[in-house]
Amino acid sequence: MSGPSINPAPRTPGQLALELHRARNSNLEIEVSASEITNLTALPADEAYKIEGNKLVFASLDERNRLTATEIFAGFTDDGATGYLVTADSLMQDELLHPVHAAARLVVLCGVNRDVLLDAAAVIQSSGGKRPYGLATMIGEALAELPAISANSLSAFCAALQQSYDGSMIASPFFERLVPVLIARSDLRAEVLEICALAPNSTSSDLHRAVLFALGCVDTPSVLHRVSTGVRGNYPVTREVCMWMVGRLCARRDLTGEQVREIDGLLEPYLADADNELHSVACQNVVYGLPDYQFCHETWRRLIAARDMAAVKALASGLFTISRSLEPLETILPLVNDCLSLGTEEDHELGRVDHVLCLLLGKSAVEQVIGWFTRWIREHGSGVFCDSDFVKLFPQTVHWLMGEPDTFGKLITSCLLDDERNPAAAAGGLLSHAVAHDKPGVSLDMSAVDLLDAQGLFFLCRRILGFVLQERQLLSLTLSFLRTSNAKERTFELVRDALVNEIGYDYPEPTLGTLATYRQSCADQGEAALLDEIVRVIGENEASLSALPVANELMPPARLSRSFAVARAKAMDRAMRDARNESVWAQLVHRVPVKGGTGFFRMVDGAYPAVTKMTTQSVTTALPRRDVLDPVGQVHRRLIFQTTRRGSK
Repeated sequence: MSGPSINPAPRTPGQLALELHRARNSNLEIEVSASEITNLTALPADEAYKIEGNKLVFASLDERNRLTATEIFAGFTDDGATGYLVTADSLMQDELLHPVHAAARLVVLCGVNRDVLLDAAAVIQSSGGKRPYGLATMIGEALAELPAISANSLSAFCAALQQSYDGSMIASPFFERLVPVLIARSDLRAEVLEICALAPNSTSSDLHRAVLFALGCVDTPSVLHRVSTGVRGNYPVTREVCMWMVGRLCARRDLTGEQVREIDGLLEPYLADADNELHSVACQNVVYGLPDYQFCHETWRRLIAARDMAAVKALASGLFTISRSLEPLETILPLVNDCLSLGTEEDHELGRVDHVLCLLLGKSAVEQVIGWFTRWIREHGSGVFCDSDFVKLFPQTVHWLMGEPDTFGKLITSCLLDDERNPAAAAGGLLSHAVAHDKPGVSLDMSAVDLLDAQGLFFLCRRILGFVLQERQLLSLTLSFLRTSNAKERTFELVRDALVNEIGYDYPEPTLGTLATYRQSCADQGEAALLDEIVRVIGENEASLSALPVANELMPPARLSRSFAVARAKAMDRAMRDARNESVWAQLVHRVPVKGGTGFFRMVDGAYPAVTKMTTQSVTTALPRRDVLDPVGQVHRRLIFQTTRRGSK
């Protein structure tokens, strides 16, 4: 005996929308049964959805959200402040990546009988410091459709929101949606302005900013009058907010001459007083006006000349934005030169300068960029042998330069010919960085080398030997001397001495291999004879060294060597283990032992993509012979090369 079959009740459009919503996707169609199609067809016509075959298709995600919210609201019984907001927040968790949200629709429906903003403020205050990002987003989305908004309720909600984030939230989605509401509702805007003026508070500063910005969109003279009064007032919070609004006005391009003069008067006292808490904000406001407005021009130029770091940092931060307004781009070079005082600690600001330098290189301003880069290195370089840490501050510029061998050679030549130590040391670091990125050897800039006299050529060769470490770069730079004008009389002997006595001794095998390759493409008979002689001399020297007997008395005992190797391996293993124990990353990850493999994979968007194959990567470098045989003498030799001066013998 079988029981009666169970036929589920046909689902309504709201139930179908809610089912799609709970699936956490933005699909607009869902399969329906024949009985459901019959039931839906009998309903009054609704533009929110339509029937296509055995599927119900919603007109848009917004319509799906409206039906979802209506379905939940119809069965909602909790009339407490937290009930509907908790339900809305739960809806929000399922649709965080959606452009529009059913949670906002539910808030609008509940807002007919409740003060949503006051309820949301109470929820935030009772959340125990939890950041209510989802709540703020859905309230902001619902603002435009709430039937009535009280200025006091809005103030309470904004204060609770800003306090929960312990900082400004003016760039959040909530305030982005609040500004259009304040623009459209002049009565609400007036009430909020009055509240902010009567009771200035640090937790309501974001609301004050939003209402001033909204007023500025509809009435520039009125907002300028208000901020003028606020900047000159006695309340620090109001001064800060009004100075922020001055910056928004400075960024406009439709100010009258009278308004520009008024802003000049507001900024001048704060620019002149470097110890004032709003000095840096005033500097930023001046930069917002560039290049169209030269606010407080004389005072600003004095600050830049005095290398006031607040002014220089503000200029560097706005440099890229300014560059988009300049045509041709090369006219920004004076402003780039004003940023030369930025040191290695100002990495964020130097990143903006780096971007503009890269744009200038693309506009063929190569000489100017190389000149700026050399001057910056001369002033802020570390002077440490082969130090390349500064490359991290200019990643785009260095990447572009390394991709252009001729331009890179100009920069290296300029740095090596500089009389100061910092540029030459930086040239060595740049060349090491190029080798680490598998770039070919760099050649000297012949337009600069051709202008050198004998002492200048000798100076440049010694700088190369003193500051360049890798054999690839040493050989490439030295061989490029052969391409200078009248090389037989000017550089043949210099190249011979450098290759035989210095580079060929420290790197015999790479030198012989490079000379053999270079000899194959050599068309000049005098140059070919020189290379053959160099190869012969280096070969004879190597044969003489190889013929020497092994001095066993200088070799360490085998037992001592083994003991030293074992002790060193244990010390390294212990150091690595201690480092892993102290590493924050090692404490966060879960270590999974594996035997080995040829690839790896990871989960992306709930699925496993194709396996990424692992390939072997290796970098080899030759150690200079003298670093092994005579390390102290090698340091002294490099020091002599590095400290050589023009005209010295």
